[in-house]
Amino acid sequence: MSILDYFKSKELIFEEKFLAYLNDIYRTALRLTQNKDDAEDLTQETFLKAYEAFSKGTKVSSPKAWLFKIMHNTFINQKTSLSGRAENISLEEIPEIQTPETPEDVLLLKTAEGRLAKAIKSMPSEYRLTLLLCDSEGLSYSEVAGVMQCPVGTVRSRLNRAREIVKNALIEDNKLPMRKMSS
Repeated sequence: MSILDYFKSKELIFEEKFLAYLNDIYRTALRLTQNKDDAEDLTQETFLKAYEAFSKGTKVSSPKAWLFKIMHNTFINQKTSLSGRAENISLEEIPEIQTPETPEDVLLLKTAEGRLAKAIKSMPSEYRLTLLLCDSEGLSYSEVAGVMQCPVGTVRSRLNRAREIVKNALIEDNKLPMRKMSS
């Protein structure tokens, strides 16, 4: 903390250091809960808890990882109430992979997005969160391990399994039966 921070209010310091990650937390909460209302609630609860802890003097070395840890713990604590209300992710909420050029490209892209969304939704929450934190949010294995309160080896294992689920989902529908050629 710099000398200038002593003259700033706790609210201003919190806003500068933590609110920059609001969209990251919300995006991951949406993918984790698969429900817009639950994601908003989870995001709000995450920031309320973070502000309470910060205003009481909690020292934070990595704000982004710390916020994800709070979000993860809050999600786990609310998991039973959230699980019954999960909804499908719409295709519009999934970032586009590429810009389609032809109608065939559009169809293939929509099919891939649907398989991807279905694969992510079907994963156990531990795999889903690991995949999102590593691949979408760019956290290191050690940061994810801190968020999820598990060893780095467990993070690597979960990430490998999550990626395998996604890979299998994306190639599964591409397996078409071979047609006999007429001679």
